[in-house]
Amino acid sequence: MQALSVPIHSLAPLISPTYRSIKMKRLNPNTNAPFKRGDIREDGYIFYQYRKIINSNTGLYTEYWLKPNIFKQHNFTDRSGNERTAPKVASNLLKSAQGRCRGCPSRTAAGRPPTNGKVTITKQWILERIEKGICEATGEKLTIKPRQPNTVSLDRIDSNNPDYTPENCRIVTWQFNNMRGAYSDEEFIRVAKQLEKIKKKSTPFIPKRNS
Repeated sequence: MQALSVPIHSLAPLISPTYRSIKMKRLNPNTNAPFKRGDIREDGYIFYQYRKIINSNTGLYTEYWLKPNIFKQHNFTDRSGNERTAPKVASNLLKSAQGRCRGCPSRTAAGRPPTNGKVTITKQWILERIEKGICEATGEKLTIKPRQPNTVSLDRIDSNNPDYTPENCRIVTWQFNNMRGAYSDEEFIRVAKQLEKIKKKSTPFIPKRNS
């Protein structure tokens, strides 16, 4: 894995947040557009992704280029192309919570200020729940593979409370966490029941045929 250094654009600090994501990416000289996952470099390395971490020397997003054998495994690795294991996933979830509360370069670059919440959960606390393999909200089976509906996710039970404490946290599926959003379990269940009711009313009755 290599991070590629590129020249800084003199106007980068003046770019509006709306267009900053595109303007902060070095362009593929062959297409004059941002690199796409799978683009191959002269040395054989394959483009994996941009990371919203500003290189202090260039002022642009960092690029990650992977060796071909590592790139082929990207669905089973973390975002930097490393082997994805439960301890590493637990560590990344903890770092994400800390970054959300204390602030970090990628969140700052995206215009998201720190929440100033406290983090008292630990990597071990998260790991123990990942290893149980069960979503603490729905009872579904969890996976550490990325980009799956049941990928492990760290959820704050009360989304209005910025603290990551044992009392306010649980390990759930990405799908549940994403669908529930900022709502409480009770509100989410109410809406789900209403949706089910509407679906039943709109489903036409089809009588069974006698065989």
